[in-house]
Amino acid sequence: MKKLIICLGILLSSFTQAQTNCSSAINVCNQNAIFGNSLSFGTQELNFINQGCLLGNEHQSTWYRLNILNSGTLRFNINPQGSADYDFALYGPNSPCPPTGPPIRCSFSATQFAGLNPIAPVNEFSDGTNGPLDGWVYPLNVIAGQTYYLLVDNFSNNGVGFSLGFGGTPSGIIGCTPLPVELLIFDGFFNGNENELFWLTATETNSDYFELQRSVDNFHWETLKRLEAAENSLSSVKYRTTDDSFLRAINYYRLRQIDLDQNEQYSETITIDNLYSINNNVVSTTNSIGQDVGSQYKGLVFDRYKSGYIRERMQ
Repeated sequence: MKKLIICLGILLSSFTQAQTNCSSAINVCNQNAIFGNSLSFGTQELNFINQGCLLGNEHQSTWYRLNILNSGTLRFNINPQGSADYDFALYGPNSPCPPTGPPIRCSFSATQFAGLNPIAPVNEFSDGTNGPLDGWVYPLNVIAGQTYYLLVDNFSNNGVGFSLGFGGTPSGIIGCTPLPVELLIFDGFFNGNENELFWLTATETNSDYFELQRSVDNFHWETLKRLEAAENSLSSVKYRTTDDSFLRAINYYRLRQIDLDQNEQYSETITIDNLYSINNNVVSTTNSIGQDVGSQYKGLVFDRYKSGYIRERMQ
């Protein structure tokens, strides 16, 4: 029993950590109540451009991705499960992740409840701007096919959880349709001369092309490459490209996938530390049992650098 409790604790801790970044936001596919909590903020993703009324850093944060199945009016409420000041910011429609602009709904007041509620004035989109500081802002009209990112943040930083309930009209306003691309792997590494980026899809439906994007601050992004997609595939497809113009710094990469209807989705963000990699050349690459392997080997490998640093990656 003790082992079971320990394993469960590790699992829950890992799950909570995954929620704290926009790139691994919890995908919301129905209007069932959600009970959440977070003990950290993961990567700090708020800045002076996208913070809105929150005016500061994330504290104990959880990110959600809301998928709009039917057009209508979206409502939700956040209810702390104890004494805590919960704030939120809602980004969209179809915002990149992390968001690059201000939220369209925002609340920061220290009240028991917060959310989208028609008791707020119709022109109150940020708490306290055109009405009382009561935690509520006006509901949002949404269109089928749109996506929104919701950041829920425990400003009190005290570990108290919350419940998140959804409402609005129609009753099935939130729901998920199959994504055009099922991405299994997205990774990259410095090979001594350039950064190699690769990804593997499980299936593709009406997929048009991929864009490889790079950033040095995880906020401002530029498109480096465009690769044509498989369009329709029921089997795995592997893609590979390189970046020989990387900066001597930590380089952030993500994929932007466009389908034939010009809808888009973004992958999670990965990093390659080129400042460290350039200064610490690889002296050997081995498999999981210590055997030296070459570039043709497929699977988990370990790069050993002159400094003694060991990097684990998929090849």
